[in-house]
Parts: sequence; C-alpha cells; structure tokens
Amino acid sequence: MEPLMVAYLDRAVVGTTRAELSIVPLRRLKVSVAPLPEQELIARAATGADKEIKIQQTNLAKLRQLKSALMQDLLTGRVPADAIELD
Repeated sequence: MEPLMVAYLDRAVVGTTRAELSIVPLRRLKVSVAPLPEQELIARAATGADKEIKIQQTNLAKLRQLKSALMQDLLTGRVPADAIELD
C-alpha cells in the first residue's frame, strides 16, 4: 500500500482498545480508477493467465498421476528399472 494511503488511514483510525475506521474518512477518500479500455485489457490478460494456470495445473496433475503409476510399476516389478530411459 502507498505510504500516503497508510498515513491517511492511520490518521482516520479511532479508538485505542479496538481500532475502528469511520465511514466519513472513507467517503472522502479519492481512488484512482484506470480508464475502461485499460480495465478491459487487464481483465483479458488476467482471464488468459487464469486459463493458462488451469491448463498447467491439469498437466501437473496428469504428470503426478503418471509418476505414481510408474513408481507402482517399478515397485511391483511389472516394469524393470533398466527398461526406463531417462533423457
């Protein structure tokens, strides 16, 4: 958080035992908002990143499942250890 914002909120806090923030200073607070085209661009980028994360999570789950199956095959002797090539 920006230092100026922290200082503003620190001054707006009331109470010593239990700090509270009054609605009045919050209503006076001016918040900068990006223009709509920029917001849409950010949203598209975030959506694309979310999709990529889901794809990578799915791939990771598949690889973990494959590893588990291979380990099981190695431990049971269904696949001899020397039959596996590591690149």
